[in-house]
Amino acid sequence: MAYLSPTLHLLWDVKFELENGKSVLTGVQKFIERNLDSDLTIEVQKWRMSQINAQNYVSSEKIFPTQRQLLAIYSQGMRGVPILETLKSIEIELIESSEDIIQAHILKLPIVLLLPLMLFIFPAVFFILLGPLLMNFISN
Repeated sequence: MAYLSPTLHLLWDVKFELENGKSVLTGVQKFIERNLDSDLTIEVQKWRMSQINAQNYVSSEKIFPTQRQLLAIYSQGMRGVPILETLKSIEIELIESSEDIIQAHILKLPIVLLLPLMLFIFPAVFFILLGPLLMNFISN
């Protein structure tokens, strides 16, 4: 799970805490404690501090629009708006998006794996098979 999107980690942490009757801030704190090295973690810490200090949060351009949208939804949740169903629909969208990215990488894999085959393995097999024939031809 270390290579999953930080956005999914954030969503799952908050969703899990909400399903267990806890607050949005508890889920956000759980995400921050994971200590993921990402721009999102820094932005989530800034968002959390702005929520605690009752200040307006201005998002950075370093995070993706989906991540900004998620923080905006969490702000609504902090004001008492029910957000669990919204989080479930966003979760489905993020998972589908991740699967699309994985499929794109899988489609590129045969081409990428063909490169070492053509550069190294095929010439080696060629010399092994035709080498003795070539040596016999040269010696005669």
